Amino acid sequence: MAAVSVLSIALSACGSDGAGSASAGAGAPEPSATTSPSAESNGIAELSAEEILRRTDALLGEASWYRQVVSFTEDFDSTGSTDLTFGSGGRCFGEVYDPSIGTLEMTRQGDDFWLKLDEESYVHAPADHDAIAAHAELCASPGLPESVLAGQPADSGLETTSLVVEEAEDQGRVPVVAVRREESGEGPDADTVTSELLIAAQGEPYPVQLRVVTDSPAQGTTTVEKFQYTQFGVDPGFETPAVEQTVEIDDLDFTLDLPAP
Repeated sequence: MAAVSVLSIALSACGSDGAGSASAGAGAPEPSATTSPSAESNGIAELSAEEILRRTDALLGEASWYRQVVSFTEDFDSTGSTDLTFGSGGRCFGEVYDPSIGTLEMTRQGDDFWLKLDEESYVHAPADHDAIAAHAELCASPGLPESVLAGQPADSGLETTSLVVEEAEDQGRVPVVAVRREESGEGPDADTVTSELLIAAQGEPYPVQLRVVTDSPAQGTTTVEKFQYTQFGVDPGFETPAVEQTVEIDDLDFTLDLPAP
């Protein structure tokens, strides 16, 4: 069985200029209508940083639906984006954009995963199938990134030097508070990671925005991950691809060659 890159598949469906990308197609998400100017404080600012992070992560896990749009840049150049909608019961769908191949459309329900091949067909596979497991993981359980919740992995050589709750400017009409974590290693060439999570201070304390900045003096680079959270509780009318449009991954006459997400 020949190995065929998914490049031609993705670009034939979506184009190579990124016009169909998650970042281009999504635009700037509108804030969810979870607060009003007259609403009282929800008390989130009175909690510790650790408790705010735990509660925010739990709210994402309990939400019936929400949308998460993420952009990735390195030294101001785009390195990709995702636009995924997560739902209860292990449901997820959306797009992943990689500048090198274009846009991949995916759907997940529990342990079942679908990847769009072209305008009329999808490939279906178990979510743990070797060929698609890394991409299926992008559409896995919702929640905050583990590195934001608990800090960078122990083997990273980075330690949290500061974890605080701060005041922050309103996001549109939404009053917010910020949880800021700073991490660094030893020596002048060690990486530093700064994350800032903005949480609604009125109504339900949903996350509004997360920004993670990694400075790497040794490589001379700065990478930024920006998460935007919207559309909490908005039912998108989720559907899995029709059986007649689906081919099983083991029945393909070629092998998917997906780059690592």
